[in-house]
Amino acid sequence: MSLKNRYLIYSMVLCFFMALPIKLHSQDQHQPGKMIAKFSPDIIKVPMGESSVIPDEETILDEDLLSLLNEIGTTTLDKLIPWSEEGDSTITSEITGEQIIIHDWSRVFVINFDEEQNVNNAVSQMNQLESVVYAEPNAIATPDVLPNDPYFDKQWSLLNNVNSKFDIDATSAWDYAKGDNIIIAIIDEGAQA
Repeated sequence: MSLKNRYLIYSMVLCFFMALPIKLHSQDQHQPGKMIAKFSPDIIKVPMGESSVIPDEETILDEDLLSLLNEIGTTTLDKLIPWSEEGDSTITSEITGEQIIIHDWSRVFVINFDEEQNVNNAVSQMNQLESVVYAEPNAIATPDVLPNDPYFDKQWSLLNNVNSKFDIDATSAWDYAKGDNIIIAIIDEGAQA
């Protein structure tokens, strides 16, 4: 086999394995019967000390919203961050003492509704209401087996395809050593501020 053909075969095999950890963004991966929504102030009335409400006239103060929630078969609205309270939208910097405005998580809820309903249609209907700041499907995050960092090949100390004597073969090591039982998750998508 000629050297040129050998390189061609190696390149094709390499391209195949490099494509494995890449996710298909066209896949619609979300939890059925769940969406995340942020509401305008004074729309959802959560009883003191509670983090969940059942939609009715006392807890949902917008008739159009209550009608849509009933239409899609909503069972509960759960605070995305259960301990968030109304007015937790500012913090004081310990260094400068200035007030910093942060996202008001007390108005962001996970809406649990009938799993037979089309999530994308329910989200679309929800986003048309004036009392809704935003609504989106509750995405399912799945980890990659290998890093999909576009600059991973530039980190020659981890994996050097040119001269294998000058790297630590990190991808091979990950097959043998899975590390500690401590799991750290960094999710850098899906939240709007």
